Amino acid sequence: MKKIDKYNERYQRIMDTIRFKASDRVPVVLEYAGFAARVVGVPMDEYVSSYEYTTEVMIKAYEKIGDGDGINYAGKDACF
Repeated sequence: MKKIDKYNERYQRIMDTIRFKASDRVPVVLEYAGFAARVVGVPMDEYVSSYEYTTEVMIKAYEKIGDGDGINYAGKDACF
């Protein structure tokens, strides 16, 4: 499956759920404020050391966990 197709599938799943429409499954949206650091085994002070590093850790955690439909994360202002 192409990346854009996977994105569209996950986006549609989330939007259908928000609109109370039937979906193929309940969407999984991961909260990553500090969870990603724990999953990857990175100390919190390192995790928030830079926005770029925080993003790298979140991607590693997402890949480790698997098939989520989205990430709920406010961005660099939430961790600095």
